[in-house]
Amino acid sequence: MNLSFIRLIAVISCLYISHPLIAQDKNSALRDSSQNVLKSKDSAILTVPFNGKDSVKKPVAAADPDSTPPTPSHFQLSLTWQSNDVTNGRKDSSVIPLITPEISYIFQSGFEIDLSVGYNTHEPSPQVNQYTLDGSYSFNPGNYSGSVTVSAFIYSKQSGSVTSEQKGNIQYNSSYTFPFIQPVLNLTYTFQSGLPDYQASPRPSAAV
Repeated sequence: MNLSFIRLIAVISCLYISHPLIAQDKNSALRDSSQNVLKSKDSAILTVPFNGKDSVKKPVAAADPDSTPPTPSHFQLSLTWQSNDVTNGRKDSSVIPLITPEISYIFQSGFEIDLSVGYNTHEPSPQVNQYTLDGSYSFNPGNYSGSVTVSAFIYSKQSGSVTSEQKGNIQYNSSYTFPFIQPVLNLTYTFQSGLPDYQASPRPSAAV
């Protein structure tokens, strides 16, 4: 009887001692499994934006090293000195050395406005020879380049320039770049007293 009682106590003690170990093993297993789930969840968070969202995005084109950002709209000042006004090889009726300051505003879109005043420095005090107002637009779709310029001229009554009868003109400059050649065509239509004047100037040039 005593021997059976001792065996019963020994079995109960073993079960009591082994139960916390089993529970501890279960807790550690659960803890390890939760860590594994957490790790897999973290890895999913790291990989989904790359494999999922980033793969849906359209590929971004690589920056062209030769491309330059467009120039913002800005003012521009220039000054021109001309010892004697000559037009198409024809001198004026009098010596007209000109100094011409010009102010321009260039828009980022391709428009440009220019205002210049030509002073005749041959006189004791510089006299205004002419005012010039230009408006132009430049464009460059692909290999084609073109520009349109409309100019208005206002000459002083004392001007001896051979172009003083001109009121203004319209110019169209165009070119197309092929692999080995670049044909250019410049057209000018001039408004003046009497019949208008027009000029066409085609020429080929080597492609750069």
